[in-house]
Amino acid sequence: MSIFSATPPSHRRIFLAGSVLLAVQAAALLVLLAMAPAWAARVCGTIAATSVGGLAGAIVAGLELGLTPWQVVGVLAAFSVMHLCLGFPIITTLYHRAMEVKVLGRWVSATRVAAERQKDMVTRLGSFGLPVFVWLPFPWTGALVGAVIGYMVGMRTRRIMLVAIPAMLLSVVMWVSAVSQMRVFGPFRGWPLLVAVLVLLGGFTAIRAVMGRRCNGGE
Repeated sequence: MSIFSATPPSHRRIFLAGSVLLAVQAAALLVLLAMAPAWAARVCGTIAATSVGGLAGAIVAGLELGLTPWQVVGVLAAFSVMHLCLGFPIITTLYHRAMEVKVLGRWVSATRVAAERQKDMVTRLGSFGLPVFVWLPFPWTGALVGAVIGYMVGMRTRRIMLVAIPAMLLSVVMWVSAVSQMRVFGPFRGWPLLVAVLVLLGGFTAIRAVMGRRCNGGE
């Protein structure tokens, strides 16, 4: 029996689109690696930073590695769309299969847990909840977790994608522009800016944890 036998057609199409984007981006990266290894390393470093610092951390990393703002926008927009198209079907309809793979299973489980914890926060904001959540640049926010939340609350796949992708692209452009403007000022350049972003991320995480405990205590 095929791994996609119980997967809705819309999810299959999304996964196929993500697979094509992954192949195209991998080929482009290999070409860049052959022609300009230093630039390939900068791109890889920017993408890798998303797993640690979310969108905000990746933007800071990309700019500090020497990419221009528009290059950072291009790299993160392309990666984020591919990440969403591959991750969404895996986490929603291929969950049990993915859990059989040790490394992949940890990522799938962590993403679902993050979506479960933040589902109430998104639903309280009504129709603005999902785009606002996707727009946030912090770890465990953004398009993929937001799309999983949309799926959990019963939104149709088409609507989820129509909300998540534009909100994600707008988020990338706006936050890259904001961080670029901050770097114009001398005191905020370099590592001090990175430290400031990490402190902001830590504060956001702590506030979210406190809010979660209060909500649980009020149930």
